Amino acid sequence: MYITTLLSIFVCSTGLVFFAIPKIIKVATLKHLFDDPSEDRKVHSTKTPNLGGIAIFIAIVLNLCLFIPFGSMPYINFLLAASFILFTIGLKDDLVGLGPLVKFAAQILAALIITYLADIRLTSFYGLFGMHEVSKPLSILISVFAILLVVNAFNLIDGIDTLAGSIGLLVSGVMAVFFIQMHETSLTYLCITLAGALAGFLWHNKTPAKIFMGDTGSLLIGFIVSVLCIKFVELNKLDAITNPRPYFHSAPSLVCGMLIIPLFDTLRVFTLRILKGKSPFNADRNHIHHRLLDFNLTHIQSSLILVGINIGFIGLTYYFQNMGVVEMIIFVSLIALTINIISWHFANSFKEATQSSQSKMEENYVHDAEFKIVPLELKLKDLRSKYEVEKFANEYSSLDLMEEEVKKVELP
Repeated sequence: MYITTLLSIFVCSTGLVFFAIPKIIKVATLKHLFDDPSEDRKVHSTKTPNLGGIAIFIAIVLNLCLFIPFGSMPYINFLLAASFILFTIGLKDDLVGLGPLVKFAAQILAALIITYLADIRLTSFYGLFGMHEVSKPLSILISVFAILLVVNAFNLIDGIDTLAGSIGLLVSGVMAVFFIQMHETSLTYLCITLAGALAGFLWHNKTPAKIFMGDTGSLLIGFIVSVLCIKFVELNKLDAITNPRPYFHSAPSLVCGMLIIPLFDTLRVFTLRILKGKSPFNADRNHIHHRLLDFNLTHIQSSLILVGINIGFIGLTYYFQNMGVVEMIIFVSLIALTINIISWHFANSFKEATQSSQSKMEENYVHDAEFKIVPLELKLKDLRSKYEVEKFANEYSSLDLMEEEVKKVELP
């Protein structure tokens, strides 16, 4: 019965998004609601609708109302209210554009609804910076920061086809497996709902993408994933009285492994922008997925590589979960930095090799052109001389006519 319910939720969510998106594309085409590819950082060349998040939001809300048992998720009203705020702000940004301050304020409001009203928050540093249990105000502050970080991380990786959707599908799928083992039915349903919605969306987002999720989708996905991660961490918090034997050890490090691609890319890009004296919210082409595209990889290939790396980190953190939270986070960070340095080295080498190859091709082209131009000019000169002689002979076919013409010429 339980498996049947999970399959029903997944099929319902997938089918709703799959069949709703063509209708959204049709309306967007009629009303000319497209994502403009004129900006330099854009990697697509055609105008494409960016309202896929509408279908994702509808599928999630409908499935939660249909399948979540009454009373099993007491904070569902706060979750839906906060999701609706982000959906509204994201939709307006996709349609007419919004400043970063307005979007940031809406994200803070949604995060406060979850952390303060719903009381879904991180209550411990788990030994990080030598701290464990924290006060409620500090707990809310840290939880709001964590939510904002994850929300913006998913928003930032939504730069190529299928990437944000694939990472979201991977995280929600893995979390669903974890929550099943923990016997958390309502959270499992939420994970399956999100996974199904993203599966239906990815069919239309594969290259060449017919639609993008836009901020409407990326903000919503990041928000729901952040709530799931906080719940996962808190439910696996070691407590001698209430939870002496948690299902998973080092839950924070497992979350870092699941979110390694969006989190590392966001922290990396923000750091580089700040070091250059720019605002961390200024868009550019310095993301990991842009680096892969510079290797002449396709969108699908780049997404598969990043999803594969993410799977590797999930397996790594799961296998070494007994190492300890602080040690595991440091270990994961060092591996991520190492991979980044190696990729940076290969990117520079590839760029230099490409530039050298282009320079040689240009030199060969110029040499070949000069080699061909000289004999061509000589040939044209010979043809011109021959043409003038023939023209002169035709006009003055007899010697008498030539003498008469000579006499007409006035000598100086």
